[in-house]
Amino acid sequence: MGLIFGILSIMSAPLSLCCVLLFPIGFVTGIIAWVVSHHERKKIEAGIVAPSGVIQAGYILGIIGTILSLVILLFGVAYFAISIFMAIQQNQGNF
Repeated sequence: MGLIFGILSIMSAPLSLCCVLLFPIGFVTGIIAWVVSHHERKKIEAGIVAPSGVIQAGYILGIIGTILSLVILLFGVAYFAISIFMAIQQNQGNF
């Protein structure tokens, strides 16, 4: 289950460059993958579930997807702020 959310997170993070509304999808699915896989890892340590590489992959993809979403958000905010700053600088001589 964590692997599915991790893959969704990795896939939707770059798509948020085109559509800002997709940012929450990548961020939220990354956190869900992270939490679900962490919970499954605790079950493995307790001996309830057999070890599986899929759980580890979901955990790693969740972390990567969350961080990737945050980095893309920071670049988007920086781009927006620089665009506003440049527009203000260009319009200062027109008054």
